[in-house]
Amino acid sequence: MLDGFNQGSMVTIIPEKRKIIGYCRNHHGGVPKNFHNYFVAEFDKDFEYTHTWKDDWKLQKNSLNSEGEHVGAIVGFKTKKERSS
Repeated sequence: MLDGFNQGSMVTIIPEKRKIIGYCRNHHGGVPKNFHNYFVAEFDKDFEYTHTWKDDWKLQKNSLNSEGEHVGAIVGFKTKKERSS
């Protein structure tokens, strides 16, 4: 789960590159009005599912991007099943 925080944020999930990119604008002063804190989260496993949420915290299933006052992303991964003896 990745939380873009409030005060304006954007997330984009790029499954083929195993990445989540975006920005958040949350700050505590001392920055220009056009401040954006950009981020990249890179993973070593393929995503099993991708979801985002926007402002009202309602999950947008199978979504790859979201932009608004407060957005975030959720990705899931396949896990290996253990063999029984």
